Amino acid sequence: MSDAEDEEIEPEETEEEQTVAHCPVSTAHIRAGISVLAPNSSGLDLAYTRLDVHSKKLTDVSSLAKFKYLRYVDLSDNYIEDITPLNALEELCVLDVSNNRLKSIQLEPQKCLQILNGSNNRLTSLTGLAHPMLRDLKLAANGIQSVDELSSTELPMLETLDLEGNRMIAMSSIKVTSLKSINLDGNAVASLEGIQALKELVTLSVRGNKLEKLDGITAANIALTTVNLDTNEIDSIEEAKKLTVLRNITSLTLSDNPKVEDYRMDMLVALPALLKLDGEVFENEEKSEAALLRQKLIADEATRVMEQAAADKLAAEESEAELAAAAVEPNDGAEAGVDNEEDADDDAAAEDDNTDMPASDTPTTDGADEDAVE
Repeated sequence: MSDAEDEEIEPEETEEEQTVAHCPVSTAHIRAGISVLAPNSSGLDLAYTRLDVHSKKLTDVSSLAKFKYLRYVDLSDNYIEDITPLNALEELCVLDVSNNRLKSIQLEPQKCLQILNGSNNRLTSLTGLAHPMLRDLKLAANGIQSVDELSSTELPMLETLDLEGNRMIAMSSIKVTSLKSINLDGNAVASLEGIQALKELVTLSVRGNKLEKLDGITAANIALTTVNLDTNEIDSIEEAKKLTVLRNITSLTLSDNPKVEDYRMDMLVALPALLKLDGEVFENEEKSEAALLRQKLIADEATRVMEQAAADKLAAEESEAELAAAAVEPNDGAEAGVDNEEDADDDAAAEDDNTDMPASDTPTTDGADEDAVE
């Protein structure tokens, strides 16, 4: 069965899931799971701060509301559908509610909550995730398609986001700019557009997705040092070289992209800081060879730029010469016209002179006539 078919088919509930009996957290559960006596926030009293009641088939946590000084609570692997009673826990720092039946994690803003694991539930909404100190959020295997509800305003300290095994198709809905690590393994991500807004991102894993292009990654992502693109559909080595803007990348995984082959040396040349590719550390000989190839590429590029500059200069000079010649030709014609006009004026003046000549100066035939009479 294909990965796409796996994603489309909803897992059927087992008989056990359908018939789970009501099971609240009991005094016995608490006695067995509570530990770590420590001063409370006031410093005046001691209180138990840790509770581990995982894998107890619990369905109801209402009784925990009176333990307001609990800081570490593990409720994983139960059948819990509602955690709102935990709003009463004033000093809650770490909460694990993974592998339950939660459709939402609606909690009032918890001023101390730093780590929250809500993986492997049935989350359809992320409303209610607004905790000012939350640093680590795990939401793997929930069928999530978008995380638009998560914002930098409500999660200003969030650094790690795990969305593995959901139904995400793009990164554009991830808008929490404080993030340093994102896990999107096993989704259906086809575009990295939007990643350029995550300027503090250091680690990105999108293994097992549907990426063909790497558009979106820009020099704004200079903080990235670790990128996993294993098992995607990247269509060429040229596409992979778009990663060259990531000048600080030290670890890259490109394996199992069928159209990208023989790329080890190419990527080392393109990414000078790269230390490890597909899990294999580069040997000193490889680094030396890459350095020489990189120097040659730089020299070739410098030569190309100089030749292009010379060609551009020559073209500009030729263009200027043509413009100058074009500007001179109409002037020559005008001067010729002026000369012709002056010649015409001279001819006209000569004719006027001949016409105005006095009669005494004009030759006559009177003498001839007289001779003829005689």
